[in-house]
Amino acid sequence: MERLKINTPFLIQRTQASGLGLLASLTAMLLSTGCAIKVNKALEVTTGSTTTTSTGSSAAYTAVCSGYTEPTPDFTINSNGDTSDAVAGDGICDDGGGNCTLRAAVEESDGMGGGMTIKIPAGMTITVGSSIQFVSNLAIFGGSQTTSIVSGGAAVRVFNSSNAGTDFEFHNFTIQNGSSASNGAGISATGGNLSFSYMTFSNNVSTADGGALSLSNNFASLDPVLSITCSTFNGNSAVSGGAMVGGVKTLTLTDVIFTNNIATFIGAGFYFGGANTAATHTLNRTYFEGNTNATGTSAALAFDGSNPIAATITNSTFYSNSANGASVLYTDNNTTTHFYNNTMLTNSGVAGPSAIFTINTGGTFNIANSILWDSSGPANICSIAGTMNSLGHNIFEDSTNCSTDASDIATDPGLGVSAANGGFTKSIAITASGAADGGADSAYCPTADQRNYDRAATCDIGAYESQ
Repeated sequence: MERLKINTPFLIQRTQASGLGLLASLTAMLLSTGCAIKVNKALEVTTGSTTTTSTGSSAAYTAVCSGYTEPTPDFTINSNGDTSDAVAGDGICDDGGGNCTLRAAVEESDGMGGGMTIKIPAGMTITVGSSIQFVSNLAIFGGSQTTSIVSGGAAVRVFNSSNAGTDFEFHNFTIQNGSSASNGAGISATGGNLSFSYMTFSNNVSTADGGALSLSNNFASLDPVLSITCSTFNGNSAVSGGAMVGGVKTLTLTDVIFTNNIATFIGAGFYFGGANTAATHTLNRTYFEGNTNATGTSAALAFDGSNPIAATITNSTFYSNSANGASVLYTDNNTTTHFYNNTMLTNSGVAGPSAIFTINTGGTFNIANSILWDSSGPANICSIAGTMNSLGHNIFEDSTNCSTDASDIATDPGLGVSAANGGFTKSIAITASGAADGGADSAYCPTADQRNYDRAATCDIGAYESQ
């Protein structure tokens, strides 16, 4: 089938009925000739007073991470001090001197049985002298993701949820400079369901595991759920799980950035096991750059569970990550990974068993529509002791030791540089008419790309859909 590319923006101006009718007629005419249609730039349809701008074949773009909507708080912090509440449980956040500190508000929430919502105003930095402890359900949000800040002062852990099964949610603020000799320098949690959005976790350092977050699953009755959207983990470090570590039943990461995190054993981005039953882990529109693990394996992510884990990774970019081995992914024990429409560029395995993937005994790795390019290291791209299945339409610069399909190719995809191309995360554009353009298997293509632009019916290989 021949493909017609409309490379120049055009404008159709008619009444609502005739404008859409003209577009439908044009589409029908071209399809009748045996052409597949791909619109590479903006298509605007003006109907009356309404103009719809779209890109790609069906052209829609749905904005992501467009701002946090604040709820009504029960307590609003009015002091950046660190004093305790005078009378916990009386319904008043007050340290006895008219100050509602973050610590006082959390203690008041616990005293009232939990469930309170606390606001940290924009422009306020709170440095805690000891970890803020809570034992009941809690919600904290900030007035600004970048200027509402809670810091451990590079001396203490910031938050500790010490009661098994406590649920909490944090939104729209920064947790930074936590420090701990045990797991979780930013947050340590035991079980429970956690929800984060519009959060920044930066420069939290654990000399154990989980630089920013540790979610423990040491109780047989608990199967935690962790959901993170529109958030950034930058510059956190730990032995394992430079940014995050733990065991969860359901992990959902959407529009999440991992940059410059460090581990020395496994998983500089994160290291997650499963739960007490089968677990489901889903990553969509995630971005990993500059994460390092100089002495261990996996600079980006690692899965390992005694019970089965089903992991699905789509529309994600892995750029310039470096590890002793397996710079992108390490899996072990009962993990089945579905890896579709992802882009990997300039990742390196320094001296370990693989430059990109290590799939150990008991692991299964299914890959489709993905780009592995310009990776370096003395070893093979893949180290497969488990099972690797290429479902086809991948671009491998070097497929040594990888399972391949007849539809996989080794043609330069013509990748650009990592850049802000729209959406929440950075992405890497492909060259129009290059090897990745229109080369994917639509059976595995998500409906939208990493930026949340709709994909064409004849979709592209990798995380980015050309427009």
